[in-house]
Amino acid sequence: MIRLALSSLRFRTAAFLAIFVAVLLGSSLMSAAGGLLETGLRLDAAPQRLANAPIIVTGRPAYHPPNGSGSVAYPERHGVDPSLVAKLAGVEGVAQAIPDVSFPAVVASSKSLATSGIAVLAGHPWTAAALTPYKLISGTAPAAGQVILDNRLTRGAKPGDKVKVIVDGTARDFVLAGVASAQHHVDIPSIFFAVVDSPARVDAIGVFPAAGTSAAELVKRLELPAGVSALTGDERGAAEFAGIATSLPLIILSGVFGGMVAVVMALVVSATIGLSVRQRRRELALLRTSGATPGQVRKMVVAETMLVAILALVGGLLLGRTMGRWIFGMLSGNGVVPSALRFDQGPLPFAGAAVLTLVILRLTVGFAAGRAARIRPIQALTEAAVPPVVIARVRLIIGAVFAAARSGSGCRRSS
Repeated sequence: MIRLALSSLRFRTAAFLAIFVAVLLGSSLMSAAGGLLETGLRLDAAPQRLANAPIIVTGRPAYHPPNGSGSVAYPERHGVDPSLVAKLAGVEGVAQAIPDVSFPAVVASSKSLATSGIAVLAGHPWTAAALTPYKLISGTAPAAGQVILDNRLTRGAKPGDKVKVIVDGTARDFVLAGVASAQHHVDIPSIFFAVVDSPARVDAIGVFPAAGTSAAELVKRLELPAGVSALTGDERGAAEFAGIATSLPLIILSGVFGGMVAVVMALVVSATIGLSVRQRRRELALLRTSGATPGQVRKMVVAETMLVAILALVGGLLLGRTMGRWIFGMLSGNGVVPSALRFDQGPLPFAGAAVLTLVILRLTVGFAAGRAARIRPIQALTEAAVPPVVIARVRLIIGAVFAAARSGSGCRRSS
């Protein structure tokens, strides 16, 4: 039966091509949905401006309702008590605790400076430059009324030039104290101010462990107040980028999207196999009358379909990563999820998509092959010659309901 199934593939090109395309797209989309689910569960966003600090202490980035259903990310940063900086600096194993604050700042257009198309920038105190880190290219640390600019914002400007910076909606004149360069890639260039020109609040605290102390060990020693958490690894991105702390949109999208793909794939495969079986009644009748058992007929239909489906499944899993990144790019590009969120698609989404696809295929193929396997040999020849016209039970029930409703309305009219 296996050899017969293999030899019959070339005579059913259209049907098996439809199955191949359905499984190829279905498995790739399900693995992409699994990647979205994993991304929503991990919520990893690699830090950029805060990347140099192994531990970031910040306020809770999202609101968690008392009933525990979901969470909503705060649109603004949830700061901490400024007195916590000195408390953390005194903990055993802490080498340095650096406070950080972010506030709106924009370099106004001028002859000596240009924003290179960047409209909004974040202002920070110069003491927070070590969290990236930034290194001075020229100039000195800023004093009151002075700023240091990212080197991407200067075009021929030199220390000592006057620049106009819009801070919190107010244009102010500052003296360019120096130019700094980030030691790794940072999407948003920074404008650094003196501590006296920065807000007095604290958004986050970068904690540096002492020599011989690991970040994981130091986190356990920190005694933090309620509503304050210590972030390590890629979790630090939640302290830098707003909207990272909630996974509800991605989980909902992945569940709905994956469920729809599974249902559509099952319907397409089942309908295609059912149509193929109906078109092959004469062949199946000949097999049954020549001595083939129902199990052998079922095995043939299942084998030829699963062979095509497995080949399509392999191709779909290879296409899954590209499909997942493409869908995630559309979501982040349209503002559904933060652009700083990292797309995670490990081996589990692919394994889950493969198992789910095989289960769906086996169930749908077995159901569609059951009709061909249950037919009796003599009846098979009859149906192959003249297909019987059978009214389904559902149609009979619906017809009876409409007939009763029709007769009821007629009686009311006559009365």
